[in-house]
Amino acid sequence: MYNVLVVDDEELITEGMGMLIDWQRYGFRIMATAGDGQTALEIIKSQSIDLLITDIRMPEMDGLQLIEAVRDAGIHLRIVILSGYGDFLYAKKAIQFGVTSYLLKPVEVEELIECLSELGRELDQETAKIFDERQTQNMVRDKVLFDYASGSMNVGDLPKHSDKFGVILQTQQVQSALIEMTHFHQLVREHMYDAMLYRYGLRNIAEETIQQPGFGYVYEEADGMIGIIFLGAKSTWAEKLSMLTSVNIAAKKWLKQEVVIGLGGVVATQQVKLSRKQALYALEDKFKGSEPIRLYEQMQVPDSLVWDVHWDSDTLMLRLEEGDLAKLDEQVSEFIQEVNERRLPVAVIKGTIFSLFSKIGRLIKRYEDDAAPFVAELEREFQACLDRGEPTFSEWFSESMRRTGKYIVVSAKKKEPHVIHAILEFIGNHYADNLSLKQIAGLYFINTAYLGQLFKQKTGQTFNDYLNKTRISSIKKALIQNQYAGMESINRAGFKNVEHFYKQFKRYEGMAFSEYKERVHNLKEEEIK
Repeated sequence: MYNVLVVDDEELITEGMGMLIDWQRYGFRIMATAGDGQTALEIIKSQSIDLLITDIRMPEMDGLQLIEAVRDAGIHLRIVILSGYGDFLYAKKAIQFGVTSYLLKPVEVEELIECLSELGRELDQETAKIFDERQTQNMVRDKVLFDYASGSMNVGDLPKHSDKFGVILQTQQVQSALIEMTHFHQLVREHMYDAMLYRYGLRNIAEETIQQPGFGYVYEEADGMIGIIFLGAKSTWAEKLSMLTSVNIAAKKWLKQEVVIGLGGVVATQQVKLSRKQALYALEDKFKGSEPIRLYEQMQVPDSLVWDVHWDSDTLMLRLEEGDLAKLDEQVSEFIQEVNERRLPVAVIKGTIFSLFSKIGRLIKRYEDDAAPFVAELEREFQACLDRGEPTFSEWFSESMRRTGKYIVVSAKKKEPHVIHAILEFIGNHYADNLSLKQIAGLYFINTAYLGQLFKQKTGQTFNDYLNKTRISSIKKALIQNQYAGMESINRAGFKNVEHFYKQFKRYEGMAFSEYKERVHNLKEEEIK
């Protein structure tokens, strides 16, 4: 919905404009009115206005002076002027200031609707472009920060991204924090759009509290969490706790959501992976307690060697998610081999396994409301294995991970119809956006390769084929209904490259787009006759 400011010194006109049409039907709402240019300028500077409709002849500051002041202030909005026959020369001059259009008094309903429809299309295209650019930039920036925080990127590689994303680590120390919405995966299952909005809102709260004042960087983490990289020297422990407390309070107040926050230790910039691991550890079910903010420094933790384990549990989690039991066995064997060859202490094994249980719980919560019973059984078995020595750790770990893999596969299959239905609905509403299989997989927290296979299995076609056909269908519909010209309908459907569209149209429809347009034209001619 776009916000409109109507400015005229005749109150009858400002009030009448609001009653002339149903503005919301055309995507607009009158947010405010003003009787002179000076008042209007103050409103524009203090509120978010997308469209200014202004008279020219007004006291104190007239319409032309208002338009000039808006442009001088660098404020970007659409402007439509109201003019009488005698104001034509003024209107001509106003257009030189970048005025979009003008309406002749008295305003005709049809003329106003036509003007708003055109402006709405322009604003939609502009908004979509800005959103796509911002979303793409945020996704790339988030990947840079996630890769750094998780250890996939060396701190020495960050400077090459600093100019583009403003990620500058001019500090010797950093500290990681992770924020998790308690019921996030339940929201994803029930109302995916709501879940995304809540996560977006939580991110905004964290950015306003931590990133904008310059205390650190905020990014979207795995499993719907929000990640924070505190710049060590920028704030004290007390200040960090105060900021995280503010985020927790704001999430409850504005989003009505409970959150849990894990804070890792302060480490050197090149050891940020360690601090992130500690933040994850602080979030684990086994050690949670009732406090919303959990500090790794205050926990009773196993030997520090737990952080030196070479084995990568994230790869095992990927195999569990994919349901690839053969590759899962390989990952299990790798850890068992490290346990035996390095003679890892029991405390280190416990820390690693309990950390793995936490990740398994998060994965199961993507498909079920409550992962606790399954994870609790794994914990009970593991403790019994350590206490009695039977079965051996190797035997128990191999069997339990295969059982976990099968359990997750069954749980995922129960969710498959719901997921595909939700994705098809999402594509139907957003096909004009810059969509990709990887992006959709990220929205639904599904492995990209697995989603590609599942989509083909359930729909009989690949994701790209389905998306292209949906876009082409919308173009054909627009052409038949005379909604837009051919080129405009192509752009609105999400095809950014016209030549690519022509190739895809011929591939799917078996004829050139020009031939199809000719057929539609001939059919319409026959209907007229």
